Amino acid sequence: MYSGILAADLSVNESKPIQIYPPFFLPVMVLSALTGIFVYVIQHTSDENQSKPISTARPAETRIIGFARQDISKGTVLTANMLRMSRVDVKEIPGDGLWHPGIVLGRTTKYDLKKGEPICLHHFGLDKFDPEILKKWPPYQDLQKNQGLSGVAK
Repeated sequence: MYSGILAADLSVNESKPIQIYPPFFLPVMVLSALTGIFVYVIQHTSDENQSKPISTARPAETRIIGFARQDISKGTVLTANMLRMSRVDVKEIPGDGLWHPGIVLGRTTKYDLKKGEPICLHHFGLDKFDPEILKKWPPYQDLQKNQGLSGVAK
């Protein structure tokens, strides 16, 4: 009798098999799908950031030095409106580049200067090791707050 009931159940199940899943199967499948979507979105949004290389190099050291705001002829007395102070990479600064405008303001140029040219001490016949020049050290940017340089264009 028992075998007959089992045979009857099997014949019914053969046409439409019953699949039994554990009770946590559906939540696990939903969580897996959401995790996959999240990972896909994160990977594709971070691709923009990954295409830019990360630099580990130290930033370039810079200093403020003087440049000619206009063409200046030989024999001209330098005034503040002829001078422009700009920050540049240390590697681009001439050895006697002007770091403090007070050194050359009111002095007569010994050479012609072109607009945008860095102003150097030798343009005025000065030596960077002159005791008068060394009194102006450290460089201009360390002194600009308390040296009354408001007339110098930046």
